[in-house]
Amino acid sequence: MIKKGAIILAGGQSRRMNYEDKAFLKIGKDTFMEKILKETCDYKERIIISNDPHKYRALNAFVCSDILESKGPLAGIHAGLKNATYEKNLIVACDMPNLNRDFLNFLGNIQGDYDVIVPVIGTYEQPLCAIYKKSIISTIEECIKNEIYKVKELYKHVSVGYIQIPEKYENIFMNVNTPSEYKCLLRRTKK
Repeated sequence: MIKKGAIILAGGQSRRMNYEDKAFLKIGKDTFMEKILKETCDYKERIIISNDPHKYRALNAFVCSDILESKGPLAGIHAGLKNATYEKNLIVACDMPNLNRDFLNFLGNIQGDYDVIVPVIGTYEQPLCAIYKKSIISTIEECIKNEIYKVKELYKHVSVGYIQIPEKYENIFMNVNTPSEYKCLLRRTKK
């Protein structure tokens, strides 16, 4: 068991998906959310962040809403950390259906005294599949107060450990934002 929490961000508006809730898109027999909950099953605690918590009440996880009003996932990270029991927490977006248990466990077991541990593929940072410490809550609040809403902008104010991931794992981080990306995912999973 990984002594960290897993926080799943599901609060976006899905504008590019024509407002269809990405968390409920299907891959195989599971929705994206169900799959991510299965893949994070080794974490001690799981929290879903959504602006409509009632949608997720039937799932085996604590569900809460953003506490601070903002534009973007930084408010979701804040809400998750505020509600988390553990100091270190995996933050993942609900639109990353290729994430798998082995990789998430690898990430959850990385040691390091950083505020944030971020996987990097090539030159691409993965801020929405990373480990965040609860102790940065006040820094996030200060960023939002100063209208800093981008997660990567937060990194200027905290200590960050970057973990280079081999490019062969690039597919793990694929996120689905549009109907065409979803169709592409479905084609790949049928092969």
